[in-house]
Amino acid sequence: MILGPAALGCAAEAMLLLTHRDHSSAVSFVAGQCKGLTEQDWSGLAGQGRTLVIYMGIATATDIADKLMADGVAPDMPAAVLERGTLSGSRAMRTLLADLGPMVQREAVKSPAIIVVGEVVELSDAQDKLGPLGTNCRGRRMKLLTGNDLPTGDVIWWTGDGWSRHIEDAADVGVAGESILQAEEGARRVNVPYLIEATATADGPRPAHIKDRIRALGPTMRPDLTLKPADPAAGS
Repeated sequence: MILGPAALGCAAEAMLLLTHRDHSSAVSFVAGQCKGLTEQDWSGLAGQGRTLVIYMGIATATDIADKLMADGVAPDMPAAVLERGTLSGSRAMRTLLADLGPMVQREAVKSPAIIVVGEVVELSDAQDKLGPLGTNCRGRRMKLLTGNDLPTGDVIWWTGDGWSRHIEDAADVGVAGESILQAEEGARRVNVPYLIEATATADGPRPAHIKDRIRALGPTMRPDLTLKPADPAAGS
């Protein structure tokens, strides 16, 4: 197997860029099934601004995730598993690093497959398979999309497939947030949308800034943002 081209083919099928000018300037390739895995020096290969591609790592996915987190990689770092890439029956799945091992077990992933760890995973077409372990990973960083409902002015939160008035329903949009914002604003489904930072807690997302926490208490209405009938007496 020629490692580089094999990974490129699998990643291309999932629309997963291994490098990206905004999210990753370096990519490294390692074997995940080797003697003395815990003793391998992978420091600096994964983390913010870097992409790590792991071959033959399905059987040791839990150990790999534990090793990377012990080396300082954030538990909420996006991770993807590309199973049977470029072959019939291929699957592309994504989760968070803390949920990597459990996801491999839940989805009964089989070799051949590669693991990709890095922020670029959020930009891919990989199917979201985040399980309870990752969703409830307390303290993980989140990025939420919020705005105001056009008819009522109520504060609303993006859920992943629509809008809700409850922050508990809010989804982590990650690095895809800006593109979702532009699409929803362009379609006139939300007024004054913007992205905020938040932290996962047992009670749901907790906005990082006090003004956003106040908004989240809702229902918070902005009468000035509601659609009003045109006044016929007013000039054109």
